[in-house]
Amino acid sequence: MSKRCPSCGQSNEDSRIFCSSCGEPLRADLRLIQGLEKQKTTASKARSAAHSDDDDDYVPPKAPPQKKPSAAPWIVLGVIVLVAVVWLLLR
Repeated sequence: MSKRCPSCGQSNEDSRIFCSSCGEPLRADLRLIQGLEKQKTTASKARSAAHSDDDDDYVPPKAPPQKKPSAAPWIVLGVIVLVAVVWLLLR
């Protein structure tokens, strides 16, 4: 029994994986894998083409600067501790 190519209709030997005439895969699972790979490369090319056109003028938004915590509470606490220590030593 021979395998018939789904693309060109060429009759091929059973041992063949690819068509002897057009080179297309004869097994359905190989055709599926090649189809998925073509979709993947086509989609990535389309994405890169779309991004290259749109990204020329794109400026990412800047994050607002984060407010650093104040040192005032630590200074006040240090002064209170210092006053307490001096008061205890002079007593």
